[in-house]
Amino acid sequence: MGTKSQTHRLKGLSIPSGVVEASAPRKYLKGLKSDDYVVFKNQKPVFALDYLSLKGTDFCFNSNNLSQKDYVKLLGGLKRISAHTYETLNKERMFHFHSLNWKEVQLKESEFNKCVGCQSGEIEAFQVKVFEEARVIGFIYQGVFYLVMFDFQHKAYPRK
Repeated sequence: MGTKSQTHRLKGLSIPSGVVEASAPRKYLKGLKSDDYVVFKNQKPVFALDYLSLKGTDFCFNSNNLSQKDYVKLLGGLKRISAHTYETLNKERMFHFHSLNWKEVQLKESEFNKCVGCQSGEIEAFQVKVFEEARVIGFIYQGVFYLVMFDFQHKAYPRK
């Protein structure tokens, strides 16, 4: 439930000053558990950068392997994904949206947890395809997909 504020008038233009939403998502706080899929499946993703890995390694958003064109593709992919619900992402194979099984990936859960500042088992990591072979890896809290790692070359899951 929101509270409406006044509309401002400026030289013949009507500019609403906005609506404050009491149900807006809270930011993730370290130590909280991430949401279960059933809680957010009908929401569309909103992306947050609070826990972005910027260590310059292969799974970071500032890897030396990335070009300006790759960043443009990344932003386009995030925009495209945000138009769908998590349930659609999960059902449509082209998005490759799923939780990570730490026993099957080339990433260490401890490295992911270090980026977020959490303990093992507190949050569930997910991946989604953003373009070509590239995936973003993160976690979901109150419908917000917190980007953590960027698997640009699809190295996290080995090809079978």
